Formats: sequence, structure tokens, C-alpha cells
Amino acid sequence: MFVSGILQITYSTFERIAALDGGVFHISERSEIRINGSKFAHNFALKNGVFKISGESKFTIEDNQFESNQVIQSNSIGQVFQVLDSGVFRNNNFIKNKVGLDDGMKSIISPLGIAIEIVSTSALILFESCLFQDNTSPSGTPNIQLFKTENVQILKTVFLNSASKQQMRNYGGFLNVLSRSNVIVSESSFTNGVAVQGGAIYIQGEGSVTISETLFLSNSATFSGGAIYADSFSELIINKKSKFKENRASKSGDSILTANSLGGVLKLSDSHFFASVSSNFVFADSINEVDFFDSDFSLSIQKSEALGKSGGVHLIDIVRLQIITTKFEQLHGSYSAGGGALIIEQTDFSLNSEGLIKDCHFNGAYAETNGGALSILNNYKLEVSNTTFTMNTAKVSGGAIFYTCSSGGLCMVDLNGIVFTQNKADYEGGAIKWTHFEPLMSSITFNSNQAGTYGDNIASVARELIKIEEDQIGQKSLTRRSLISANKSASIENVQSGGSVELFFALVDKYGTFITSDNKSKLIIKTNTSGNEKYVPVLESATEFTAKSGIFWLEDLVLISQPNSSQKLIFYTDGIDLNLPDNKAVMAQSKNESINYQDQAQNSLSIDIKLRQCLVGEQMLQNGRCQICPSGQYSLESQTEPYSCKECQDQVSECIGGKELYPLPGYWRSSNHTDLFLACLYPPACIGRSQIENSTQTECAEGYQGILCANCQYGYSKSYDSNRCSKCPDNLENILLIAVFIIVFLVVITILVRSNIQNESQEKNFLPVFLRILLNHLQILSLTASFDFDWPEQLSNFYKSIQPASDVSTQLLSIDCLLESDEFKEISSHYRVYQVKVIFLAILPILIIIGSAMVWIIIFKVKSRFTSVPIDKEIPQIELFPSKKSSDYLSGKMREFAESDLVIIPKYSSDVLKKEQSDLFMSPKSGASSIKKQSSSKLSQGEISKEEIFELQEYKQSPNKGQITSTIIVILFLIHPSVTQEMFAIFKQVNQFYHAFIVAKRLKGFHDFHKIQRLFVMKDSISLLLIGLPFQVSWSIVQASLSQEYQFSSKIDSSQASKVQSSAMASFTTDIKLDLPNTGRWSSSIER
Repeated sequence: MFVSGILQITYSTFERIAALDGGVFHISERSEIRINGSKFAHNFALKNGVFKISGESKFTIEDNQFESNQVIQSNSIGQVFQVLDSGVFRNNNFIKNKVGLDDGMKSIISPLGIAIEIVSTSALILFESCLFQDNTSPSGTPNIQLFKTENVQILKTVFLNSASKQQMRNYGGFLNVLSRSNVIVSESSFTNGVAVQGGAIYIQGEGSVTISETLFLSNSATFSGGAIYADSFSELIINKKSKFKENRASKSGDSILTANSLGGVLKLSDSHFFASVSSNFVFADSINEVDFFDSDFSLSIQKSEALGKSGGVHLIDIVRLQIITTKFEQLHGSYSAGGGALIIEQTDFSLNSEGLIKDCHFNGAYAETNGGALSILNNYKLEVSNTTFTMNTAKVSGGAIFYTCSSGGLCMVDLNGIVFTQNKADYEGGAIKWTHFEPLMSSITFNSNQAGTYGDNIASVARELIKIEEDQIGQKSLTRRSLISANKSASIENVQSGGSVELFFALVDKYGTFITSDNKSKLIIKTNTSGNEKYVPVLESATEFTAKSGIFWLEDLVLISQPNSSQKLIFYTDGIDLNLPDNKAVMAQSKNESINYQDQAQNSLSIDIKLRQCLVGEQMLQNGRCQICPSGQYSLESQTEPYSCKECQDQVSECIGGKELYPLPGYWRSSNHTDLFLACLYPPACIGRSQIENSTQTECAEGYQGILCANCQYGYSKSYDSNRCSKCPDNLENILLIAVFIIVFLVVITILVRSNIQNESQEKNFLPVFLRILLNHLQILSLTASFDFDWPEQLSNFYKSIQPASDVSTQLLSIDCLLESDEFKEISSHYRVYQVKVIFLAILPILIIIGSAMVWIIIFKVKSRFTSVPIDKEIPQIELFPSKKSSDYLSGKMREFAESDLVIIPKYSSDVLKKEQSDLFMSPKSGASSIKKQSSSKLSQGEISKEEIFELQEYKQSPNKGQITSTIIVILFLIHPSVTQEMFAIFKQVNQFYHAFIVAKRLKGFHDFHKIQRLFVMKDSISLLLIGLPFQVSWSIVQASLSQEYQFSSKIDSSQASKVQSSAMASFTTDIKLDLPNTGRWSSSIER
């Protein structure tokens, strides 16, 4: 022990010295000791294993070795107490010094730990270029403890444990700073420190620690503060490229934990924090001021397990906060409230906290919950400006920023000049998620942010309940115009009373974005009754619905009330919290200022349900329900009073419910508003209901259209006998068919006319007669079969067998297809084909008469030009006086003349006689034969007169009239059955109703002209052809026959001869038309 003196020890060794206090030396009372180049090893004491310096003494210990010294209670090396001027530890090694007994030994004294203890000194204590390695202690700190030391500097000193060892109760693995101590650590390193708290440094009390250019590597704490733990401190400053690497704490503050210092200051400047696993680098709780400048926090891997770490930096109840030009990269966090890189939280609302984050970068941060980069929890006032958030991710909400503020606090966050790029939230708010107060935002840029369900850029809170349409489901947001429209159109039109209505409602935020993250909110429906309704409104369906992805789907809403009335339904939801600060602010503003409807928070929506009256096909029940008629019943009237559906007419219709009333095949109805079904004229044309189109009117078969399916479609031709439509041939083919028919028709006419002329003299040849009888018989059968009379069954079967032949002939004669072709488009577009056809058939006989006459006139003109006239014969000279010679001569000449083929021409003319050459068209000889016989008989008797000679001359001179008349009669009677049949077609109807209905419809719009057409053209044609022509010819035959039989006149003039000739030709046909039984009489009369 040295007192009040100066002691210098140089290059000495002190080993295995034992003592109770101060194992080697103890100086006090203003003494001074200098130790240089010495070694202190294996010394042992109860406490203060090597030295104790006290009493305002001073010391300088340089270049010494302190190794394996041991104490039972505390201070394995020594204690410095109340140094006078200064104390220096320079270039000393403190290795494997120990507090406590060896393993297996027990002590009744509890060890307090500490290697070097410095207590209550204001003088400078300097540790420079020292080494503290592998010193141990079961409690306290195994190295340096400072208590009320005002000026301690640790420079270029290394604190090292060779391997991390589990310590029991250490606080501060290398340095323990207590009670208003001031320490400066510079250019030093702390490696593998282990403690309960403060793996390297433990600070408690109002001390101040400044650390610069220092490395903290792989320090660990079993509780918190892996490198530094500071509690109730005054100031902790870390700057000048200090580094924290791979420090760990089981709980909070892997590198630094500061707490419980409302007057304390934590300043990080130009510092670097790094780890290879998720780390909560800084945890600061209840600190007056925290400043980060030019620092960076980073992890070397991406999306590692957060291991229960709250976030890269977690700041709680910081009164003043500044984070400027700081980088946060690849940080992870799993704090339940959110935060991956930086958490700013306020739990004490009495603090008027303020914060500033400026010129910072958050890149690649990840949060297990909310706020991938930054989580702002209840902060009073925070400004974030000129900061970028890139590729940050939150597993729940707020890929970049999560901002919440409880209702008890008044929060304000100002975001200015922020760029959000490729941030992502798996649930909502790809860039920002806020829950209570909307942050103030200006100059914000969003680039490719993404949210899993709701709010790619911003997610907030539900503000409005709106009605949407089904096609809007799946959209992420609505424009403001759509919101205004949705609120203004809060009504539903044309709703069936008792019918199922499908409605869709959505929760949207103040930005018009669907809250698709909501899967638990409820929607409740209530009716608003006035008490005056005849039918009390009743909701027959469910009245409570749960949101699914923010959408309320009311699939089967059934409201029963008075039809043709308006009912109000009120929809409430618990998904909109009107107590939220942001919603409350809007509500308060809406009471004082005029703002748009869509800007008001509302948790209910009133909708007017306008019930329609019961429609056609529905019956009205006693409670006002409009119910669709079931299968087998129908209704074609709208009801305003309770009403039951009608039973279906199963024989003619099919009822599948409602107003869906379909005709059966073969039946037709005029419209959807009638239950009168009519049988179709041609049953196969009406096929009933189409299985594809479900037409409630009759579907017509292919080729048919119009009323009763009686009209043909374009490209089809109709047979008016059977009402069947046949497909038109190709246009060219159709023209060829008509041309061939005309040629055949002309050939037949030519054959018939020629046979009549040539075979007249062959009195016993009946073949032409039978041919004409057969042809006319077939025509009459075809006409008769077309009439829908009540024929006997056998006759009906016979007519059915010949009906197809009739249809074929009618189709060949039809010009429908030709008139509908492009060549006649101008005609068919103004007139109906049937109309043109009827008019054509009506004037056909006139055309035939004119045509036949013109043909014969041309033939006669040609013959007269190319036929030579013989002049070798003259008319005998007739004397007026009787003479036997003259009489005999005249009788001979007249006989010769009567039997010759010469034409008699008066002598005083310049004409000569011409012998007729027999050719195809010879003059009829039926009249000539009779005249020849009469003349011959008279000549033989000498009784011929001069007048008779000139009659014979006149007949011989004019054969043309008979030939033309014969031709006209043949053609008219050949076509007259077909013309008559077509004329009858318009009048042929099933019954009187059909006649009036079909004629009126098919000739609709024809007006007076078509009345004239029907009344005069068709009726007159039928009268003239069917009745007039046969009877006129029959009368001519009768008149001629009576003249010959009863000798009414000895003279037969030329006109009578022509008439007799015409009557002879028509007799055969007339017998068939009039069904006269004595045809042979007329034939024999002509022959006679």
C-alpha cells in the first residue's frame, strides 16, 4: 500500500499474489503510480485482484500485461476511485481475468463482476490502444464499469472474446456505463460481446456516450441491445463511419436499444448497420430526440425469416425525429402492427411528437404484416418529403407505407414529393394504406404498384355504400362521375311484385376504389312503410348478407307489395365506421358546408323499388304477388286485381307457362295477343313452335310465310290449287322452261288447228274428236279436284291421286318465279305477283284473239304474194233468156264449176280464176261440201239461179274468216279450263270467315282498283269463259242445225256458213263443258 507518494514500476512481474483487497498494490491520498512494461498474472484477492487507486491519486499504466487474475467478489483487475488529475491506460492487455471461483467451487459471497471499475471521478480516464480479451464474470460486466465518471475516453481499444460464451447475468459485455458517466469511444472495436442486455455496451442513468469510427461485430444479448443497450441515458451519439455488423439480440435492438429517456438524444450520423439475417438494428422507446443522418441499414439477403423482429428500425414515442439522407435496404419486419424497414409509433398521446423523413430511400423492404417499408402508427405529426419507395412488399397492407391513427389521437402525415415504384401488398394498398386520417399528399408519383385485392396505389377505409351493376364487379375502382351516377340512380325500375331481384352493392373509399378486401361486413335490409298500402310490403327473402370481396350480392331479393307502386328499402352496413376520424371529419364538414353528395361518409342507402303491374302471362294473387302462369295455363291480359290463369287449349295449342302460348303444327294465330288459333290452308306449311327460336306465333316451313303461312317466300312459286309453295328453278332454267312450254303450246295448237282443217272432209275419222275430248277431260278433272267440296271418300282419294299432276301443270304455267326475278324487279316491287298473274289471265283470251287473227292475216298476205293465178278458165256466159242449148250448156258449165276448185270472179273484172293449191292450211270444206251437193243437185235439175251462182262465187272468194275463227276457238277452249281454275282460286276458301279474312289480308292496300279487279276482271272472266263461250257456241250449232233440218231458208249466206263452220268445231268441246248427253246428234247434224 502506498500513500501520498509516487511509485514507479518498470518491467516487473507480479504473479500469484493473494490478498483480501488489492492483490498487488493499493495507492491513495493524492499519490501517483507509474507502471511500465510489467506483468501481472494469476494474482488472487477477494476484490480488486491487482490494484486499487483512490484518494485523488493519479496513475499512468502503459505497456503492461494483466492476465488470469482472479477475485471472488468484484474487480478482477482493480478499481479507480476519485482520480485527481488523470488516469491513463495505454497499450495494456487485459486477458482472461476472472471474477468468481473456479468451476465446482462455491462461495458464500455473491460475485459482482467487473474487471476494472472507475468510480466517481471527474478527471480524465484514458484507455488507449488497449486489449480486453476473454475476461469473464458471472454478473455485472467482465470488463469496464464506469460509475459517475465525467470524462472517460476509450481510444483505439479492442474488446474481444475469442468465442461467444453464454454469460449468466452480464449487463454490458465489455463496457458498463452508469449514473451520469460521460464516455467517448473512438476507433475501437467490440467483438463477440455477450450479455443479458448490451452485448458490448450497457448504459444506464443520465450518461452520455459518444462513439465514432468504431466497429461492433457479432455482439449478442440474450434479451435486448445486441451491441448497445441504453436506458435513461442523456445522450448517445454514434458517428464517423461507425459500423454495426451481425449483432444479435433475442428480442429488440439487435444493434442498439434505447429506452426510457424523455430527455435523451440518440444521434446516428454516417453510420452503417449490416446483417445477414433479419435484424432490428435500432429500437428506441420514449426518447426525446432521434436523429439519423447519412446512415444506412441493410441486409445482405432478401426476404429471410424475420425471426420475430419488429422491423429494421423501430421508434416508439419519439418526441423529435429526423431521418435525413438515410437508406433502408432489404430490411424485414414482423411487427403485428406493421413495419418492414422503419416503424414510427406513438403510444403516449400526450406527446406532441414531430418527425421529418427527407431525402431517404427505402428499397426492397419486406413486412410480414403491414407497411413493407414504413409503418406510421399514431404519429402526431410527420412529414415525409423527397423520398423514394422502391420494390417494397407487405404481406398484408401498405406495400410501401402503412399509416394508422387511433381515434384518441390527432394525427397528421404530410407526403410531399414521394415516388412509389413497384411496391406490392398481398392484400391491400400496394403503395399506401391508411386507416383513420388521410395523409396530406402532394407531388406524389405512383409507378406500377400492386395490391392483391384492393387499392393498387392507395387503400383507405370504406366511406360509401353504393349500388353497382353486375358488369362492374371485378373492376378495381370507379370514376367520380360513376360515383355520382350511382348515387343519383338509387332506384330500381320495373320490379315484379313477388319476383326475384338480383342486386349488387359495394363498399368504396373516398377515391372511388372498391374495398375488395372486406369479407366480413354485414348488409341489413329494412322496409319503409307508410301504413297506407293496400298490400303491406313484405321481404320474403333473407334480410342480411355478408360481403364477399367488398361486394354484397343480393341474389334472390323478393319484395311483395302492391303492384304498380313505389316502395322504399333501406340498406344498412356495418362496414362503414362513421366514428373513424376521416369519416367523422367529412360528416362534420357536410353539416356546415355545401359539398358533393359523394364526398359524404354514409353507412346506409335508400333505394326506391318501383313495382310494375302484373304483366301478360302473370296472375295476381291475393297478397299482391305477380306469379307467372304454370305449365298448362296462360294469360294474355295484364291484371290489376286478383286473377287466375286460363287453361290451355290442348287441341290446337301448347302452353309452357306465362304468356308463352304456341300453336301446334298445322295451326296459326295472327299475333301474340290472341288465343284464337286457325287451321292453316296447307297444314304442312305451319310447323308450330320452333324449338330454336321459341316463337309464340306460328313458324312457317321453309318456303312459306305470311298469314296462315299461305304466301311463298322469295324464290318460291305457289300453286293456288293446293296452296303449296315449290322452290323456283334457276333463273336461266326457269326462262328455258317457259320458252319450251310456249313452243310446245304452239305446236299443240298448230296440230289441233291443222287436224281440224285437214280432217273435215274425212267424215268418218273421230280421232281428233277423241283427242280433244280426252284433253278437255283431264283439264276438267284438274279443275274439279281443286274445289274443296264434300266429295265422297272414294272420289276424294281419286282427286288426291291426280292433284300432284295438276300442281305440276300449274307450276309449269306459273310465272311467279319469272316475275320475282331481277329482270322484272320493277314490276314485282310495285305489284303483287298474284295481282299481275290474275290480270294477265283475264286479258289472255283477248290477246289470243288478236294474235291468232294477226298470224292468219300474215299467212294470207304471204300466200297471195307468191301464188300464181291461172287464166285458162273463164266464168261461163250466162244468158238471160231460156234456151235449151243455153240451159244444157250452162248446166254443164255450172256442174263443172261446182265440182272444181276454181274461184269464180266476175267477167267484167280484170281478175282471173286461180286454182287453189292444197297445202297445210286449206279452206274448211264442211260448208263447201253442202253447197257443192246442193249446186250439183240443182244443176242436174236445171234449177240453179243467178243469185246462187254469185253466192258460190262469194264463198269461193272469201275463206279467211272461217280459218281465223276456227283457230281462235281451238285455242280458247284449250286454255279456258286453266284460266277458269286460276280465276276460281281467289274465291275458293274453307268457309265464309276464311274468305273474308284471307282476301282482306292478302289484298290489303289494293283499295278500289283491286275491288274492281275482283268484281269485274275475275268475275267477268269466269262468266265469259265458263258460261258465255260454251253457251254461245252451243246456240250457234243449234241455229245452224235447225236451218238445215227444217229448211228455214234456201239461202245460206257467207256469214252463216262461217258460223256453221265455227259451231261444228266447237261442238265437241261444248259437249264436254256442258255435259250434254246427245253429242252424237250434233256431230251427225254437221256431217249431214
